[in-house]
Amino acid sequence: AIAAAGIALSMTQGWPARLEKNVVQTASLLDYRQGSAFRSSSCFLSSSSRSKPLDQALCLTPVPLKRNVLLVGDSHGAHIWYGLAAAYPDTHFMQATVSGCKPLLVPNGDARCYEIQHEVLTKTIAQTQPDAILLSARWKSADLKSVIDTVHQLSQKVAHVTVMGRIVEYRNPLPQLM
Repeated sequence: AIAAAGIALSMTQGWPARLEKNVVQTASLLDYRQGSAFRSSSCFLSSSSRSKPLDQALCLTPVPLKRNVLLVGDSHGAHIWYGLAAAYPDTHFMQATVSGCKPLLVPNGDARCYEIQHEVLTKTIAQTQPDAILLSARWKSADLKSVIDTVHQLSQKVAHVTVMGRIVEYRNPLPQLM
């Protein structure tokens, strides 16, 4: 009987129905893996995958009859994609995010960063004609002039350009800290 009860509890993962829904949901965050929330290696290129191109079909193709917003940035931009997509289901968020690459129209970072960001901020915008652009990065005060210049240039092509502020940084992923 004890063995049968043990097997039953094991197969039902400890009988989670005995716990409140919010407790089960919070406990599920222990298994959180940020790769899928970032769309790693397709719409978010880490420093190790920067040599790959962004997945144009998945990341940079507008959806007809939806508001299309282009999110461009570094890992800070990648962090907010999932939340934006979940909070605004009627908006399609295209994503071009590359680790350590600020979304600026002036050279910054290494040559590959500038190449990717410049292509997205010029060619991709011209081809996809997004309704709005969100720029998100780990900004520093020294970036201010470049950000202003970039916003000014992009505002001539797209009606709405928004610069997102820096996000809070933790040593471990926030869902696991919760």
